[in-house]
Amino acid sequence: MKIKINECIPQECSALLLQKGYNTETVYQEGLQGAPNNEVWSASQKEQRFFITTDLDFSDIRYYKPGEYEEEKMS
Repeated sequence: MKIKINECIPQECSALLLQKGYNTETVYQEGLQGAPNNEVWSASQKEQRFFITTDLDFSDIRYYKPGEYEEEKMS
């Protein structure tokens, strides 16, 4: 499973997932910390990664549909 960890999640979580054998990256590793949500989401979707976050902005499924990304809706 490929996973992306958002900046609001402690980086230790990434280390734990790596120890369990998951292909894990963080927004810090990609230089996306502080980036707009749509950029972080787009990167996750493009890389086909499961996205872990506690940022409630991502809970609006009108814009961030699980398993689906429609860039035109972000405009």
